[in-house]
Amino acid sequence: MKLHFYLLFSFFLLSSYNLMACTCLFDLNFCENTSTDSKVFSAEVIEKYAGNDLETFMDVKVIEVIQGNFSEEMLTIINHGTSCDTSFDIFEVGDTFIYNFTETPSSHNLANYPIFSLSHCASSFLKKEGNTVLGNIDEEVSSQNYDDFKGEID
Repeated sequence: MKLHFYLLFSFFLLSSYNLMACTCLFDLNFCENTSTDSKVFSAEVIEKYAGNDLETFMDVKVIEVIQGNFSEEMLTIINHGTSCDTSFDIFEVGDTFIYNFTETPSSHNLANYPIFSLSHCASSFLKKEGNTVLGNIDEEVSSQNYDDFKGEID
């Protein structure tokens, strides 16, 4: 009987906490998250598809490399299905975004192209609508002309 009481008590105690597998110590804006090692580029969302279990994938076509050295014309962004990954719900096929990553693209047996991931704890993407960049660009900056943005990144 004591065991049941402790199990029930533990359940109620833990259920009062919002538990997550990933906790962000800080939330960096795009510029704070961009270093000289970052690869920054604009790309169009081409396709979104499911992998196995919780993984999902999104293929993007590189339009313009803004910073960094890489030659890939197509990349796949992976969401591992954890709370540390950015949800793909905000990305629509045909939309253009500006992405930032530092890791070297790797491979995955279910991905169509070299892969990288987007962190939930730092702004690693911005939306591009026409000639305007939108999102968590810099401290108190959420909208900027694309050419001005590129000049500040270079």
